[in-house]
Amino acid sequence: MIVSKKIILCFLLFLLLYSVIVDLTNNSSMNEPLTGELSETKNQISFNVVSYQMKEQDTFISVIDQLNPNLTEYDLTKVRNDFIQLNPSIHPSNLKTKVTYLFPQYN
Repeated sequence: MIVSKKIILCFLLFLLLYSVIVDLTNNSSMNEPLTGELSETKNQISFNVVSYQMKEQDTFISVIDQLNPNLTEYDLTKVRNDFIQLNPSIHPSNLKTKVTYLFPQYN
């Protein structure tokens, strides 16, 4: 009885190892192209970095509008993410007066 349990255990262990090896070598999801990321990089807009000191009554949106007068439409999420990328420790809703921040100025 003990010998048969050992044989069954060895067989199950072999199946497990075989399954892992087959999954690692033939993983089809690793061979699929990443179309979502490629299309996003095509839509990237280049921008210049502008240093701006916040004044009384300035808001994140008002500064973006002031620095980008020719920009009639923009993706607020992208603008916000670009700002956070330039100022990693600052959130756009926490801007302070008389402090200088880096803002994106789009081409």
